[in-house]
Amino acid sequence: MRPITANLRFFLLIFAIAITTSQTTVGQNLYSLTAPADSLGTQSAASGINNLGQITGLFFSSPESGVEVFFWDPESGASVISGPEVLTGSVSDNYSAAINDSGLVVGSFRHFDLSTGVDTFLRPFTWTSETGTDIFTNSHVSQDGRVLAQVFGSAVDVNNSGTVLSSGSLWLDGVAGLFDLIVDDQSQSTHALSAINDLGQVVGQALSQSGTNAFIWDPTSGVEFIETPFSITQVVIDDLVAPRQLNNKGQVVGLWCRYVGPLDLSPDVPLPDDLFERTAFSWSDGQITDLGALPGLSHSDAKAINEDSIKVGLSSNGINFSADSRAVIWDSKNIIMDLNNLLDETGDGWTLLEASDINDAGQIVGLGINPAGVRRAFLLTPALVVGDCNQDGDVDFADIASFINILSTGRFLQQADCNRDGDVNFADIRTFINILSGV
Repeated sequence: MRPITANLRFFLLIFAIAITTSQTTVGQNLYSLTAPADSLGTQSAASGINNLGQITGLFFSSPESGVEVFFWDPESGASVISGPEVLTGSVSDNYSAAINDSGLVVGSFRHFDLSTGVDTFLRPFTWTSETGTDIFTNSHVSQDGRVLAQVFGSAVDVNNSGTVLSSGSLWLDGVAGLFDLIVDDQSQSTHALSAINDLGQVVGQALSQSGTNAFIWDPTSGVEFIETPFSITQVVIDDLVAPRQLNNKGQVVGLWCRYVGPLDLSPDVPLPDDLFERTAFSWSDGQITDLGALPGLSHSDAKAINEDSIKVGLSSNGINFSADSRAVIWDSKNIIMDLNNLLDETGDGWTLLEASDINDAGQIVGLGINPAGVRRAFLLTPALVVGDCNQDGDVDFADIASFINILSTGRFLQQADCNRDGDVNFADIRTFINILSGV
């Protein structure tokens, strides 16, 4: 590599200072990849990760055994979460949804009759390595005396206090309480809950006379609806806004079916397939933001958000996300990046389809296709930050001098190879400036 001249060095310094703000910009992480459930079944996918790096997810071996649940620990490796015995003539499809920092896993056990296709068993469960599996099968009575019949559903999330969220109930110490909302002055018993944070705030959807309403519920202040910039009357569209997860700042992410029109409300006129674009959103302080999709792709879905406001999910051209999906990350300024472009050599040959969760250390889990062409769970761990030329973990004003020094001396540093072409040279300058300015 040819060292940079003194004049160009001075010009770069002045130009970088001119476009750089005093705020720190989160650089582009490079990630190392591991396959946490590679020894289980023929296919696998990760659904959740906690701040200890413990993972839960699914694996599949054969149609006879159905879908099974796994728990993975960085030290002890993978283990199988066992469900109830499957009745003769039935098959089991079991799902894990989330894991908290105590290693408490929640999800659902589902059995269905092979001859009729009817569910014979669908129950929420919790699991820890110490206590094993606990299945919610008993009737419970709510605080106002109403009886909850045999619990039939799935657990979808758990916070670090151990409060379990099922599709329609909050669970505390194994006892369920009905979760009712007031929408259009009517008590709503039909709703789908999605996530709960450590403050007890809940996000989900409620069905009312005006359609499907996305909401955030706070134990103290009650319900606030997640509004979109447009309204549609005389037609009910399910999943108009589908919240996926929220952090402890009350920031919500999910899927927004954005209206792109035109809409014909004439009787007997079917809604066209391209009436809506499915796009990822974030919501905070009453404002919804369209997170957009990767260039060349039309759809996206945000699955998770951590305490640094980093979001992960997927982008695709298909409404039903499939093999053309790309796992993505949005930084705290909502800039979208393809995770497939941010892998070090451990990710060679992989195609990452979907990122399902992210912890506060920046570790990401999801579903990908490995070099053998098999769908497998993946774990991404931040390896380095592109642009972090002084290697302090951030990309900020202090990195300018280090970047110039690297260019001047002709030495190589992977963090300074901003365009990832294997060399540090003049071609990296523009990318480095873009990272500094948050572009």
